[in-house]
Amino acid sequence: MPETSATQSRRRRLAAGVVLACYWASMFIATHWPHMHVPNYVQNTDKILHFTGNSGFGFLLAIWISTKRTFGRGEFAAAFGVIFAYAIVDEVTQIPVGRDCEFFDMVADWCGGLTGLLAFLLLRLVLRRLTRSRVNEVTVNAGIEGDISPS
Repeated sequence: MPETSATQSRRRRLAAGVVLACYWASMFIATHWPHMHVPNYVQNTDKILHFTGNSGFGFLLAIWISTKRTFGRGEFAAAFGVIFAYAIVDEVTQIPVGRDCEFFDMVADWCGGLTGLLAFLLLRLVLRRLTRSRVNEVTVNAGIEGDISPS
């Protein structure tokens, strides 16, 4: 029996949710693990790790949201609100495990999350334009009159 569109949508949302949850849990564990000394480890990369980790988080959060609804301004604001709040909670909850709560770690988190959300929007725009130009190319090659590209 072939899958319906609704079943496929639910599976995509579930898959995106599982990936997001695993990524989020991994970030939480990594930021709450006690400090370890690793020989030959590049020093002073903390802010880069915060930025890149939250870029991925923002991107995956946008994908998950977009599996349920159109990712517009309201969804963008809500996603950034989650990133903003989580960055604060993440830093404050590091204190009990002997790690530092640093304001600039939160700034790196916020900037990274924002970058991930914007990367999602940019990728979506590029894919839409590529798809639209491909639809127009197929239409012209098939000899179909008129523009059938979405508005």
